[in-house]
Amino acid sequence: FEGYLASRLADATQALCDADAREVDRQLAGKLAAGRVDVNDPKNVRDACRRLVLKVNPDAAATKARIARCERKVQLVPGEDTMSRIIGDLPAEVAASAYARVDRIARRLRNNGDERTLDQLRADVFGSLLTGATHGDTEPGSADAAGSAGAMVYLHMPIDTALAMSDDGAELTGYGPIPGPIARDIMTRKHSILRKLLVDPGTGKIEGLGRRRYRLTQALRDLITARDRECNWCHRPAQFCDIDHEAEWAKDHGTTDPTNLNAKCEKEHYLKNADGWHLHVDVDTGTATITTPAGRTYTRHRNPIIEPQPPPEPPPPRAHEPPEPANDDPPF
Repeated sequence: FEGYLASRLADATQALCDADAREVDRQLAGKLAAGRVDVNDPKNVRDACRRLVLKVNPDAAATKARIARCERKVQLVPGEDTMSRIIGDLPAEVAASAYARVDRIARRLRNNGDERTLDQLRADVFGSLLTGATHGDTEPGSADAAGSAGAMVYLHMPIDTALAMSDDGAELTGYGPIPGPIARDIMTRKHSILRKLLVDPGTGKIEGLGRRRYRLTQALRDLITARDRECNWCHRPAQFCDIDHEAEWAKDHGTTDPTNLNAKCEKEHYLKNADGWHLHVDVDTGTATITTPAGRTYTRHRNPIIEPQPPPEPPPPRAHEPPEPANDDPPF
């Protein structure tokens, strides 16, 4: 575990000079010591390291990202038992959008009664889309069969980065931190859709989401998806998760509003109601706790989209100014 994590951190800081890498190491050690990053969660540690790289030297991070995008490729890797693997090194937003589309079609088939597992359906849909065949995954002549339907992924970006006033990093759902210049490239593409996201600068908590042409239930799902970003435990992107009532709708009279909803992957959703397991998510802070049948409790924290800003320091008290001495001289 430690060797794997060290290699990922070394990859994240590869573009930095020695002095910048030491600064990232110093700040990351401080976050770990303060408990702001869970050392037992490799993805959180890696993402925290990426954010610090973007903060310490955004130009080096952006240059490294552009070089990596120039090296995109697809590989066919033969496997065992008549199976092979197609590996595509793609820009993160393209890969996330492609997976979102495959997952959406697979879930639609599953909801329509297909008995294949979701993994099998995703694999079959993936192969069908690449080969141009349908194999029952789409209706001939439909938007999905023609390859024209898109999919949504979330890119969280501070307003000053969007306006090119700074190069502070952004967050891509399903991937993590990306350099500000790369985020602006994605934002300004022809078919990108901008939505206002209201964030409390003091806490980093999402307070609201700009409206779009969805029914209320879809708008609510969009808000929870944008706020939570991923499952608290397996880091599955929230748009591929179930939206769960923290307090049960029927049993506990839980309400259907942002204060009682959170994103859980299918496994964690079922685990919540399993005998001996206790899952709880504080939707305000994103802190999740899970207690196993053996009585062990584990806690994970959701990182804010933006670092909370400390409250402004009060101005120093004015020094008491002595009164001006009386002028006893006559006016003439």
